[in-house]
Amino acid sequence: MPGTRTVHYKNHSASMICLKRLRKPYGPDSGDVVSVGCSLKNNPENPTWKVHVPVELVSKVCDHMLELAEKEEEPPPERVVSESPFYHDFLL
Repeated sequence: MPGTRTVHYKNHSASMICLKRLRKPYGPDSGDVVSVGCSLKNNPENPTWKVHVPVELVSKVCDHMLELAEKEEEPPPERVVSESPFYHDFLL
C-alpha cells in the first residue's frame, strides 16, 4: 500500500494536507481509518493536527466537502436589536 499522500498549500511551501490509511489504529477490534492531517513544518509523517475518518464514512465526508467547496458564501444573518428595555438581540 502506498504511504502518505500530500497536497501542498499554494502559497506556503512548508504546509501541506497529509492523507494516510491506517489499519486498525485503535486495536484489533477497531476499523480502518483515513488519517487527514495538516503539517505546517514540511513533515507529513508528524502533522500538526489530524482527524481520523472511518473508511466507511470517507465517501460521505468527501461529498459534503465538495458541496461546501462549491457553495457560494452566504452573507451573515441580519441582526436586529429589539425595542425592549432589556436590549435582547435576535437573529432573523
